[in-house]
Amino acid sequence: MSQDKTMAINRLRDIQGEIDGLVNEAERLIRQNGSEFAHSRATSYWIGHIKGALSGRGSMVTMEETISELDEEVVSERREQ
Repeated sequence: MSQDKTMAINRLRDIQGEIDGLVNEAERLIRQNGSEFAHSRATSYWIGHIKGALSGRGSMVTMEETISELDEEVVSERREQ
């Protein structure tokens, strides 16, 4: 069971990195091709919300917290064995 959970944690970290990379790419495209106003609005709102949900800046429950909770469960299961 903990091996499956460990694999899930690793995949979630991969997904977290992929999402972050895509959001950074989107921000770069907007900065290079959009107005300063469009870039400012995007970074203040949807880009900020996505990054916050991934890392913990301004979100109630973050992806990072969920991954950490799963990781703690794996550590606890290993201790019980």
